[in-house]
Amino acid sequence: MVAVHPSRGGGERWEVGLKKSHRGPLKSANFRWLALSSTTSSLGDAFGGFALLFLVLEAGGNAALAGAVVAMVELPGVLLALLGGVWADRFDRMRLMILSDIGRAVCQAVLFILFWTDAATWWHVALFGFLTNTLGCVYAPSVSGVIPQTVADRHLTGANGLLYTGRTAAVAIGTAAGGTVIALFGARTAIALNALSFVLSALFLSAIRLPSSALRVHDAGAAQGVWQDLRAGWSEVRKRSWLLSELLRSAIEMPIVVAPFAIIGPLMAVDTLGGAGSWATISIGFLCGSLCGPFVVRFWKPRRPIWACTALMYLGAVPPLLLALTTSVPLITLAEGVKGAAVGFFGTIWASLLQREISDAVRSRVNAWDYTLTSGLMPFGYLLAGLMVNQFGRQPILLLGVVWNILAVTMVLALPGVRRFRVDWNGPASAEPPASALGDKTEEVTR
Repeated sequence: MVAVHPSRGGGERWEVGLKKSHRGPLKSANFRWLALSSTTSSLGDAFGGFALLFLVLEAGGNAALAGAVVAMVELPGVLLALLGGVWADRFDRMRLMILSDIGRAVCQAVLFILFWTDAATWWHVALFGFLTNTLGCVYAPSVSGVIPQTVADRHLTGANGLLYTGRTAAVAIGTAAGGTVIALFGARTAIALNALSFVLSALFLSAIRLPSSALRVHDAGAAQGVWQDLRAGWSEVRKRSWLLSELLRSAIEMPIVVAPFAIIGPLMAVDTLGGAGSWATISIGFLCGSLCGPFVVRFWKPRRPIWACTALMYLGAVPPLLLALTTSVPLITLAEGVKGAAVGFFGTIWASLLQREISDAVRSRVNAWDYTLTSGLMPFGYLLAGLMVNQFGRQPILLLGVVWNILAVTMVLALPGVRRFRVDWNGPASAEPPASALGDKTEEVTR
């Protein structure tokens, strides 16, 4: 039995496959199918994502062209993520996810055919990557909205940890195998595996059975226009200083720190670290570390979650610093592993907070704002990283990211609203926002 708190927009209890509330998330058949879908899709994405940058480089592209292609592929995250969140709050989330998987499978299948016939060029990769991510803009906000309908409130943290672990493990396996698959069978095989993953994901989603009441369109959202819906989601973000401050930090840090590292890393791997295999090793280090984060959550849920998790983000400065100063792949891999553990921990806590604190009626829109602000500037970061590397060199850009990481984390930790935000993890979930602006009042969530 899943208890849906009235403030989540439910006001009722739904039978979704759990017979006793004390059972863990894996006791829910619906959650198992959802986890299989997410994990399978992530495995295919790992193959496709790993192939993307090296395909451009193998085609004779330089850093600027590689950054431009990655930016184009990521552009839908800027333009359409918010719209995807609106749709996920208005329409049947399960149907949206299935249609998204089918559409992405078709795009990857067409790209595979182009490679199979030796007709593919770098701009085909950019175009079909763009279309694939466009169709995927409704998937992530829909998943976030569906999770609380498949498990009890008390199991949300565990469910998010399992999903995060499954996705991360899939990406780790896909990344580890990606270089080998591409070397032995070519990029077309990676694309074919990505297309197959979307087909399997759609099949797993079709096995989920939720009651009609859980799939209904929210009347309040349906009665408004798109802009009104977006404003409603943004209003929920602004009401929570812990949410707003962390999103703003990530919005600037991702293009300044993460995007340059992602562009410069493969370039340095090819030139000075021993080839694509070394970058795969570093990437796997991060992913393996990420697997540890959700397990730590089982034993430690900080009462001041945003302050504690943000403090861990100081670790994000270490990998770019080492990449700028050393060619030691084991050392960089270790640093990425430690950072990955911090990110995995933060990601699990963050997803659980959003599901506990945000009403079901607007949850997908808030998650869309989350994605847009944290990842929306990444395409520009990729593009600028490529251009700035050609202009100023690699080391200065990496060191700029190190300095910004330290400054941004320090500024967020100094905010009173972040320091004072507390959560009683043993209490029931609540979607009632605290009435405070950024850092001006204590936000005490007691259940």
